[in-house]
Amino acid sequence: MNKVYKVCGITCSQCKEKIEKNLSNKKGIQKAQVQLKTKSLEIDYDPRQIRLQEIKKILEVLGYELMEELESQEEKPKKVWMLAGIAILLFLIISSIVPDFSTLLTGGNSLSLIMLFIIGMTTSFHCISMCGGIALSQVTSEKDNFKRNILYNIGRIISYTLLGGIVGAVGAGITLGNTFFAVVPIVLGCLMVIIGLNNAGVVALTNLKFMQHLNLKLSKIRYQLSHDRGPFILGLVNGLMPCGPLQMMQIYALGTGSFIQGALAMLAFSLGTVPLMLGLGVFINKLSVGSKTLVFKMGGYLVIVLGISMMLNGLTTAGINTALASGNSLDNRNVIMEDGYQVVNIDVGPRRYEDIVVQKDIPVRLKMNVKPGNLTGCNYAVNIPEYEIFASLQEGENVFEFMPTEEGNFMYSCWMGMIRNTITVVE
Repeated sequence: MNKVYKVCGITCSQCKEKIEKNLSNKKGIQKAQVQLKTKSLEIDYDPRQIRLQEIKKILEVLGYELMEELESQEEKPKKVWMLAGIAILLFLIISSIVPDFSTLLTGGNSLSLIMLFIIGMTTSFHCISMCGGIALSQVTSEKDNFKRNILYNIGRIISYTLLGGIVGAVGAGITLGNTFFAVVPIVLGCLMVIIGLNNAGVVALTNLKFMQHLNLKLSKIRYQLSHDRGPFILGLVNGLMPCGPLQMMQIYALGTGSFIQGALAMLAFSLGTVPLMLGLGVFINKLSVGSKTLVFKMGGYLVIVLGISMMLNGLTTAGINTALASGNSLDNRNVIMEDGYQVVNIDVGPRRYEDIVVQKDIPVRLKMNVKPGNLTGCNYAVNIPEYEIFASLQEGENVFEFMPTEEGNFMYSCWMGMIRNTITVVE
């Protein structure tokens, strides 16, 4: 009978040698192999010659405890990959059909707390790419995932609520400027990549000299973040994330003119974002110990991808070209000459702008047309760093003017860098 069990108390290679030596000498045990990484014991024994209770007593004498049975090494990856595939498929289906109600926040009308809660729920699907990696880095942990997830969400709720109260009382939105929206995603993206590399087992951070030196210098901070305070503190900081719906909620809270009303509005919104984030932690916490180990590694790779994506968003917001021009970059059929201007008409979609091609040394009048219902928390502000344009869009026609004096491809994007397009300037 071949079984795999979680063993409590395994810490080093000496533990491995001690357990394997003592069990291998027992009659009825054909194989006893300890995996340090998963802290598990694979044992092949004959139950007619030695019972499981006897094996447990042997381990207890040695100072270890035989815990739950794990899936076999062959079945475990298949099961986890299947569950992950189903979860991703369901998320994609739901996110594609869930409407974005965030534009209701800018309509000037008072909304009920229930409606604000619903807006929080729907926008959490559309903005998972911005904050999902941070949440995932907290729940794919070898520690108590559920507890860490709860603390992370409590931190977010407190941060959002206080932010709404301050904005409502002070009467000014917490807008920190385009530079902030570029720097924060780059810094957080780098941290996510480092965490992901460590979780995936690609790089053992504790083996790197510069990390050992850094750990020594920042030992107090590491101690705080490695315990329950870490997810809570990260949740508090999450309130300053450059997030479209969050900025629109600030505008709504600003209109309340009251600390209590602004705080209640943001509280309802933040509670609406909890189910999706919390559900991720609950799902992972329900897995067996062996499956959690595999998910921990898979999550590391996903955090790396999301971290790179967040860095690209920040670089785009800073005006650094992070993508090649599209294949239709020389198509300037949307350009007409009018009063000495190159007039460019483009349509703004819920999740897209359009590539633009203009001629050098001729002033450009860019008309961005937004149909009713197409304005979202992400596309409602456009950023064109090359020509120092950073402005909000309204439904209808939005006009911007600039002079292209240099040839080349220049990036322009939504204010968070998630919608990226190219302005190509030709002779």
